[in-house]
Amino acid sequence: SHTIDVGGQEFRVLEQSAQGTATLRDLFGELAPIAVIPADGSAAQICPGRDLAVAFDDRVVLVGLAVLSTLLLSFAFHTADGKHLGPLAALYFTTETLTTVGFGDYSFGGGPSWLQVWGIVLMILGATLVTIVYALLTNLLVSRRIEQSLGRQQITRMHNHVILIGLGSVGLRVLETLVAEGQQVVVLDRDENNRYLGNARALDVSVIIADATTPGALMSANLLSARAVAVLTGRDLTNIETSLAVDESLGELRDQVPVVLRVFDRQLAQTIETSFGFRNVRSTSALAAPWFVGAAVIAISRARQNGRLEHPLRRDAVFEGGDQAYLIGPYEELLGVLRRDQHSAV
Repeated sequence: SHTIDVGGQEFRVLEQSAQGTATLRDLFGELAPIAVIPADGSAAQICPGRDLAVAFDDRVVLVGLAVLSTLLLSFAFHTADGKHLGPLAALYFTTETLTTVGFGDYSFGGGPSWLQVWGIVLMILGATLVTIVYALLTNLLVSRRIEQSLGRQQITRMHNHVILIGLGSVGLRVLETLVAEGQQVVVLDRDENNRYLGNARALDVSVIIADATTPGALMSANLLSARAVAVLTGRDLTNIETSLAVDESLGELRDQVPVVLRVFDRQLAQTIETSFGFRNVRSTSALAAPWFVGAAVIAISRARQNGRLEHPLRRDAVFEGGDQAYLIGPYEELLGVLRRDQHSAV
């Protein structure tokens, strides 16, 4: 063995014959291999990997920093009183340096042997923990970037898909229904912390985090190749603004790609239809009203059964001609819904 100087740091180079057939990692651990000289006289392998298999009696040249440092400190380093460091103190000093803990005001160096051993374990575990945390964070960030990149590439190849803007409770229900019907869907939402994003990804749906009112975000969802657009955020003004942006981006295709717009108020929905020319404006209150009326029915008098009163009602209860329904709720609102549905049927 001999030492070499690299940038002011001394390394000890060892040459040793392999004592069996195995990989360099199995025989010498993490010591860095410089060269392998085969016993059969063939050409030496310079800077081989640690997983290289060597045969019995092959000569391996290795360089080790931790072992070298421990040996050097044991013989060369002197304390303030002129004494040499013991093997344990030298190992402690080496571990402290390699883990970049430093030489602060407090250390385990002057403590008993068991405390120095604990210091060595603590520094190694600390360095390992920090490395693992950084590795997990890096993997998370890189994985998210890769997912977004692959997702955008997949979207560019989509045709005849549905773009769903706004992944709220209503948007999620619509998304589940579309996926159940076999439709391809791209979700656009501006909130990267949306609690429903996990549900969308579980359905294997492409998600774009962007502002849907910008042309770039709409084009990234391949708008010009879509079959329909559903604007379903929880804010009426946002839905109107987004729908206008979609209409402008569609250009000549606006008559071919239906845009479904969600608003809450029924009168506002009618105003938007007449003022902006949108044909598919739906009021959530109007859509939900018949369901609330259905829920308000407490009993049915069956005409074919001589007025037999059926209660409580089941979900699958069906009205027949001549039946009388008993409802509970605001009088004018109930009548308004019933009259509107009757006019629509006519």
